[in-house]
This record gives sequence, C-alpha cells and structure tokens, in this order.
Amino acid sequence: MSNEYDAAVTASLQPDTAQAARVGFAAATDTNPDAYAEAKRVARRTGVPVDTVFAMPVEIKRQDAVGSIDFDALAKTSPSTAALLSDVEKAKVAHDDVDNLSKIESALYAIGKWEVGTAKAVASSAMKFNEGAWGVARAGAELLPDFVGAPLANKFAEYGRGQRAMAAGLM
Repeated sequence: MSNEYDAAVTASLQPDTAQAARVGFAAATDTNPDAYAEAKRVARRTGVPVDTVFAMPVEIKRQDAVGSIDFDALAKTSPSTAALLSDVEKAKVAHDDVDNLSKIESALYAIGKWEVGTAKAVASSAMKFNEGAWGVARAGAELLPDFVGAPLANKFAEYGRGQRAMAAGLM
C-alpha cells in the first residue's frame, strides 16, 4: 500500500532534467569546445587523461606526434623521408607531412624502377599519389569537430586504403 509519504519520497527521487542541464552547462561554459575535443582526441591516442593533456599540452602533443610514426618501418620503406627527418631544420618544416612524403617517395621509386612492368609501375604510382592526396584530405577533416570531421576522416582514410589496394593489385 502506498501513502502520501511514499509519493513524496518517490517525487523527490525523480531527477530534475532542467536542473541537471543547468549544472552541466554552467560547468562547461568556461571551456573552449574545440580545444576540449582536440584534448580528448589526443588523450585517446596517447592513453593519458584529458586533464594531463590540458596541463602539459606541448609535451603530450609531442608524445602523440612521435608515437604516431613507426620510424623503423619508415627507415626501411622511405629512406629519403627518414633522412630528411634526421635533419632537424628540415624536420621542423616537414614533420606534419611525413605520411604524404613517404607515399610520394614510394610513388617516385615505383616510377624510377622501369622494370618489365613499367606501365604497371606508372599506373601504380598514380594510385599511390592519390593515396597521398586522400591523406591530405583526411588530415584536413581531422581538424574539424568530431561530429563532422570523424566521419569524413574515416571515409577519406577508406578511399586512401582503396587506392593503396589498387596500387598493390597493379604491381
């Protein structure tokens, strides 16, 4: 049996959505939404808490950038790009284009081979160049807010993988 006290207790336990929204909004208004979204992305990639990303932005961004490249593989597959990065002055200019530089190096190498499959090498290099172009588009999309940029970046990455697969099929 319920009585008026049970109804009063039940009513007091119901969440007040308006009040919860007010509190959440008030707590978030002093935060830059774009900076917070970027900090969340960096935190996800590096495995550190978002608060640490905000407390040590330069160090964590550097850790994120260095951790995103397999330097052993780069030295084997794109030695000229690796050599370029070993020169600090050149690396300061090119560090944000490593993926595209290595793809272009690979495409130029494929053109330069001129073996029996010269036509295949030329066709493959066009696909590899396209893969690099999709990489540039993906990088641009990653600068957008997650709700827009993430789907675009994923789609551009998919297109790049398709170009890589087509190039591999030609060789």
